[in-house]
Amino acid sequence: MYEILHCLKRSLREIIFVVGIIVLIPFLFIEINGSQDQARTAGATIMVALYWVFEVFQLPVTSILPMLLFPTLGILSAKVVSPLYFTDTIALFFATNIVALAMEKYRLHERLALKVLIAIGNRPRLLLLGIMLETALLSCFMSNTGTKTELATIIFFFDMYTISSI
Repeated sequence: MYEILHCLKRSLREIIFVVGIIVLIPFLFIEINGSQDQARTAGATIMVALYWVFEVFQLPVTSILPMLLFPTLGILSAKVVSPLYFTDTIALFFATNIVALAMEKYRLHERLALKVLIAIGNRPRLLLLGIMLETALLSCFMSNTGTKTELATIIFFFDMYTISSI
């Protein structure tokens, strides 16, 4: 039964993908209020909305489709669209998440957590003190966003350690 539902869902996504393109095509050749750019924008918006609602692609992929469609359809140039997607704040979140993933890949979060456990112990009050000291140390060298992202992986490890030791 699960396989049938999965197959139907995949088929629906494929159908909606084609429907989205078919919906976009007429908007490429008409004008709205005397402007072809408005028509193309409406078509691209409807197509992206269909893809979003039916999750034809993963939502992060769907969310960057306008960045690809607008320059391709001649609605806006890439120089105008790109800064809207890549602001300083977005770049900060993106970079800190990459550093957090690198920490997880090389198990640095486990090493830091174990160093705190070895140095301070596993009593709850001392463990909290260790996390606070680690936060202070990371905050000296990173932004608050980066520190939060790094500490999330460390605290998840602490949580796994305390559950497995019970």
